[in-house]
Amino acid sequence: MSNALIGGTGPNDWRWMLGVEAIPALADTLLCVTLPESPRWLIWVFISEIFPSRHRAAGQSLGSFTHWMAAALLTAFFPAMVTAFPPALVFLFFCLMMVLQLVWVKAMVPETRGRPLEQIGHDLGLAESVPASWNKL
Repeated sequence: MSNALIGGTGPNDWRWMLGVEAIPALADTLLCVTLPESPRWLIWVFISEIFPSRHRAAGQSLGSFTHWMAAALLTAFFPAMVTAFPPALVFLFFCLMMVLQLVWVKAMVPETRGRPLEQIGHDLGLAESVPASWNKL
Protein backbone atom coordinates (compact mmCIF):
# COMPACT_ATOMS: atom_id res chain seq x y z
CA MET A 1 0.00 0.00 0.00
CA SER A 2 2.74 2.50 0.96
CA ASN A 3 4.61 1.66 -2.25
CA ALA A 4 1.50 2.63 -4.22
CA LEU A 5 1.35 5.96 -2.38
CA ILE A 6 4.98 7.00 -2.73
CA GLY A 7 6.18 4.88 -5.64
CA GLY A 8 6.83 6.58 -8.95
CA THR A 9 7.07 10.09 -7.57
CA GLY A 10 8.85 12.68 -9.66
CA PRO A 11 8.80 16.41 -10.44
CA ASN A 12 5.56 16.07 -12.44
CA ASP A 13 3.75 13.85 -9.96
CA TRP A 14 1.12 15.31 -7.62
CA ARG A 15 2.56 13.46 -4.63
CA TRP A 16 5.97 15.06 -5.17
CA MET A 17 4.39 18.49 -5.57
CA LEU A 18 2.36 18.00 -2.39
CA GLY A 19 5.61 17.22 -0.58
CA VAL A 20 7.26 20.38 -1.91
CA GLU A 21 4.19 22.41 -0.97
CA ALA A 22 4.52 21.15 2.61
CA ILE A 23 7.96 22.75 3.06
CA PRO A 24 6.65 26.31 3.72
CA ALA A 25 4.06 24.95 6.15
CA LEU A 26 6.73 22.99 8.02
CA ALA A 27 9.05 26.02 8.05
CA ASP A 28 6.23 28.19 9.41
CA THR A 29 5.48 25.65 12.12
CA LEU A 30 9.16 25.48 13.05
CA LEU A 31 9.26 29.28 13.22
CA CYS A 32 6.23 29.40 15.53
CA VAL A 33 7.78 26.78 17.79
CA THR A 34 11.21 28.43 18.04
CA LEU A 35 10.24 32.11 18.00
CA PRO A 36 9.46 32.29 21.73
CA GLU A 37 13.14 31.52 22.35
CA SER A 38 14.18 34.71 20.59
CA PRO A 39 14.90 37.92 22.51
CA ARG A 40 12.02 39.79 20.85
CA TRP A 41 9.91 39.61 24.02
CA LEU A 42 12.67 40.83 26.34
CA ILE A 43 11.90 44.53 25.96
CA TRP A 44 8.30 44.12 27.11
CA VAL A 45 9.24 42.09 30.18
CA PHE A 46 12.17 44.36 30.97
CA ILE A 47 10.28 47.66 30.85
CA SER A 48 7.37 46.27 32.86
CA GLU A 49 9.61 45.04 35.69
CA ILE A 50 12.51 47.46 35.92
CA PHE A 51 10.72 50.74 36.67
CA PRO A 52 9.49 51.59 40.18
CA SER A 53 5.70 51.78 40.49
CA ARG A 54 5.59 55.58 40.50
CA HIS A 55 7.56 55.74 37.21
CA ARG A 56 6.29 52.57 35.54
CA ALA A 57 3.68 54.20 33.27
CA ALA A 58 6.12 56.81 31.96
CA GLY A 59 8.88 54.20 31.60
CA GLN A 60 6.67 51.80 29.68
CA SER A 61 5.45 54.63 27.46
CA LEU A 62 8.99 55.69 26.65
CA GLY A 63 10.09 52.09 26.08
CA SER A 64 7.13 51.33 23.85
CA PHE A 65 7.59 54.54 21.85
CA THR A 66 11.30 53.83 21.36
CA HIS A 67 10.64 50.24 20.31
CA TRP A 68 7.97 51.14 17.75
CA MET A 69 9.98 54.06 16.35
CA ALA A 70 12.97 51.78 15.83
CA ALA A 71 10.69 49.24 14.10
CA ALA A 72 9.28 51.99 11.85
CA LEU A 73 12.76 53.27 10.95
CA LEU A 74 13.95 49.77 10.19
CA THR A 75 10.93 49.18 7.95
CA ALA A 76 11.51 52.48 6.17
CA PHE A 77 15.25 52.07 5.56
CA PHE A 78 15.63 48.31 5.07
CA PRO A 79 14.76 48.34 1.32
CA ALA A 80 17.33 51.09 0.71
CA MET A 81 19.94 49.20 2.72
CA VAL A 82 19.40 46.01 0.72
CA THR A 83 19.63 48.02 -2.51
CA ALA A 84 22.81 49.84 -1.47
CA PHE A 85 24.61 46.85 0.05
CA PRO A 86 24.62 43.13 -0.63
CA PRO A 87 21.69 41.52 1.23
CA ALA A 88 24.01 39.09 3.01
CA LEU A 89 25.98 42.03 4.42
CA VAL A 90 22.80 43.69 5.67
CA PHE A 91 21.66 40.51 7.40
CA LEU A 92 25.16 40.02 8.84
CA PHE A 93 24.93 43.53 10.29
CA PHE A 94 21.63 42.69 12.00
CA CYS A 95 23.05 39.38 13.20
CA LEU A 96 25.95 41.23 14.82
CA MET A 97 23.50 43.68 16.40
CA MET A 98 21.67 40.73 17.98
CA VAL A 99 24.97 39.39 19.35
CA LEU A 100 25.73 42.81 20.82
CA GLN A 101 22.24 42.89 22.33
CA LEU A 102 22.86 39.52 23.96
CA VAL A 103 26.17 40.71 25.41
CA TRP A 104 24.52 43.90 26.71
CA VAL A 105 21.65 41.97 28.29
CA LYS A 106 24.00 39.52 30.02
CA ALA A 107 26.22 42.37 31.30
CA MET A 108 23.72 45.11 32.13
CA VAL A 109 20.23 43.73 32.76
CA PRO A 110 19.78 42.58 36.36
CA GLU A 111 18.00 39.32 37.17
CA THR A 112 14.57 40.17 38.56
CA ARG A 113 13.16 36.72 39.30
CA GLY A 114 12.10 36.38 42.93
CA ARG A 115 13.48 39.78 43.96
CA PRO A 116 11.49 42.87 44.99
CA LEU A 117 11.98 45.91 42.81
CA GLU A 118 13.33 47.86 45.76
CA GLN A 119 16.08 45.27 46.30
CA ILE A 120 17.07 45.51 42.63
CA GLY A 121 17.19 49.30 43.03
CA HIS A 122 19.43 48.91 46.04
CA ASP A 123 21.73 46.51 44.18
CA LEU A 124 22.00 49.07 41.39
CA GLY A 125 22.81 51.81 43.91
CA LEU A 126 19.45 53.54 43.54
CA ALA A 127 18.09 52.87 47.05
CA GLU A 128 19.50 53.81 50.44
CA SER A 129 18.69 50.88 52.74
CA VAL A 130 17.61 47.27 52.53
CA PRO A 131 15.30 45.59 55.06
CA ALA A 132 16.88 42.65 56.91
CA SER A 133 14.32 40.27 55.42
CA TRP A 134 15.86 40.75 51.96
CA ASN A 135 19.11 39.17 53.07
CA LYS A 136 17.24 35.85 53.29
CA LEU A 137 16.44 35.81 49.55
